[in-house]
Amino acid sequence: MFLGAGAIGGTMAALVHRAGRLRTTIVDPWFQHVDAIRRKGLFVDLVSESFTTDVLALHVDQLGRLPAPADLVVLSTKAYDSEWAVRLIEPYLADGGCILVAQNGITEEWLSTVTDPGRLIGCGITNYPGECFVPGRIKRTPLGSNEPAFTIGELDGSRSDRVEKVAEWLTPAGDIKVTDRIWSVLWGKLALNLMSNALGGITGYTTHHLWSDPDIAAVGLLCGAEAALVADKLGIAMDPVFGRIQAPDMRDGMLGDDQAWRRAMAELNGMGGERVGASENKPSLLQDVLKGRRTEIDYLNGYVATKAPTVGLTAPVNAAVTDLMKEVERGAVERGPERVDDLRSILAAHRPH
Repeated sequence: MFLGAGAIGGTMAALVHRAGRLRTTIVDPWFQHVDAIRRKGLFVDLVSESFTTDVLALHVDQLGRLPAPADLVVLSTKAYDSEWAVRLIEPYLADGGCILVAQNGITEEWLSTVTDPGRLIGCGITNYPGECFVPGRIKRTPLGSNEPAFTIGELDGSRSDRVEKVAEWLTPAGDIKVTDRIWSVLWGKLALNLMSNALGGITGYTTHHLWSDPDIAAVGLLCGAEAALVADKLGIAMDPVFGRIQAPDMRDGMLGDDQAWRRAMAELNGMGGERVGASENKPSLLQDVLKGRRTEIDYLNGYVATKAPTVGLTAPVNAAVTDLMKEVERGAVERGPERVDDLRSILAAHRPH
């Protein structure tokens, strides 16, 4: 079952269902989306191909129609919907059933207090961008990276047969890597989100523009560096961002190492240069702003800003970006290129050199 069928969950569900290896069901709170899938099927544009699939779609109040208890629930709702979604779905899990947490942020941490942590499998999504603006229609954005689409693992760092089985079940959805270092993956994924999501929501820019502009990119690197410092304090060696930007380079660059900073900036600028044509994508938080709905800022930059003091640190850049994004979200200031000056002010206050 796929609980949440937007750009990520919907694409995964469509590809898994098309492969015909599993009984697949979509459950989604977006009423119009579910109705469109029921009427016309779920259309997915993968750029290289497009197809429509007749996957079963249910509203959240129709779980009694499930064909059978779920052995696997892929949780891909918005982060702020996580708690109610997990509580809703628990009675419909099969004995031994598990929940794969395929979301932005590190919701695995606090969901472990909502449900039995043994039911949860962590998931780092680093190479699976897409858009879902029209009910029943999803568009994927290819990035051409060698990174796996997903990395999954047990939260306690163990190797298990069930994770291997989940990886096999979901293989039609993309390249999947199994790891015993899922927290390192999750923090690396978080840093990637810090470098794009809120910055896109604030400026309206795609990742190509965000990472090609030296000042915006520098703000993003500082956000990632603060996350790396928090992860270090937690005893977690953060994975390289997108397999390319080393956490020590961001961290040491923020602390004054010019060479480390230049290496990190060169990699981020290179990533920006690659986001052109079909690969130029809108960060998911920008998509939420464009849709006029609540963003996940509290689970991204806001999470780092609030987590840092618990380990004796501060994260002033993430805090400032969070505050600016909230001003945009509540309509106090308008999203757009004029907000770049606000980001430059943040950079000027915290520039490492």
